[in-house]
Amino acid sequence: MKRKILTTCVCLFALLSMAQTNFRQLSFEASIEAAKKENKLVFIDFYTDWCGPCRMMARDVFPQKELGEYMNEKFVNIKLNAEKEGRELAKFFEVNAYPTFIVVDTDKKVLFKKVGGAEANAFMSELERTINPDMSPERMKERYENGERSTRLVREYATYLLSQVRRNNDSFQQEATRIIHEYFEGLTDKQKLAKENLFVYTDFLQQMSDVQGQYLVKHFDEFPVEHKESLKSVIDNLFKLQAINLLYGECAMNESEYAQFKKMVNEMGVNSNNWYNPMFQLIECLQQKDYHVFLSLCEEIYPTLDESQQLTIIGGMSSIIRTDDKQIKKRASQFIRTRLPEMTLGQLMNVVYPLSVLEKDL
Repeated sequence: MKRKILTTCVCLFALLSMAQTNFRQLSFEASIEAAKKENKLVFIDFYTDWCGPCRMMARDVFPQKELGEYMNEKFVNIKLNAEKEGRELAKFFEVNAYPTFIVVDTDKKVLFKKVGGAEANAFMSELERTINPDMSPERMKERYENGERSTRLVREYATYLLSQVRRNNDSFQQEATRIIHEYFEGLTDKQKLAKENLFVYTDFLQQMSDVQGQYLVKHFDEFPVEHKESLKSVIDNLFKLQAINLLYGECAMNESEYAQFKKMVNEMGVNSNNWYNPMFQLIECLQQKDYHVFLSLCEEIYPTLDESQQLTIIGGMSSIIRTDDKQIKKRASQFIRTRLPEMTLGQLMNVVYPLSVLEKDL
């Protein structure tokens, strides 16, 4: 019996080890020797005790299964405190911000250097583009233009294009969207439900009107049960974005479309905590086209809202209140100012712009 329990524990430990990045307790020199024996590169995570993004990466990113499997296959991974045991090595590699991630070959040549955290998929893609010549941006473009449409190439190439959008190169946005839509339209229904293609929903779905968004909602019950939680989270986030855009007047819906939207929110089970109810109240109140009534409703329900909803109202007030009526703008400004003492730091950082807009020319 004891042997059976021990065996089970060992197996469980092995599974857990495979499910997250394995940072070894090795010195830099020992990691180089291990990399030579295992035909791998060395990945170094330079962190500090006080660094928030360092803790986020350790807590939320490196434990993820897909990233962990990739990191363990490609690298000998080590973590070094840049203010303690890794101080001299940090100086050698000119590390002066945290976290800093470095990849070196067994000759100690730096192949990759990145400052700051990232989401797991984006982090893995950036690593792969750097260390794998066949996944460089130029090579991926060449492969795609030559007609290759493998799942891996489409995912990595589109991820690269979106990373350039985030660096203020908007010309890549339409290309990334086109690639994903073209790939999605070429899939069979069975393939659209398959695990290897979930990335088109989890990584690239930007709004529910996208073709893959419509498919996801319509066929949600057909997806494997083990993936439904993550997919429901995608749907929830996009529905929330839709509700916020409606509140801000960023998208238009007729009465029938709005009723259908509310129906979908409730039928998909994302409103079990009633998050959407006050948002619907606010959206429908705005349809009366009376900002005084709207601001009265804000004053009434604001204390009952969660922080994200409160931030939606105060951070977007200048988008919601679209009038030149100085009395209304002053009341909206006062609504924000009276709540400054109770705001979180995140809220305070997001009220400067709406206040500047509302109070201009008052």
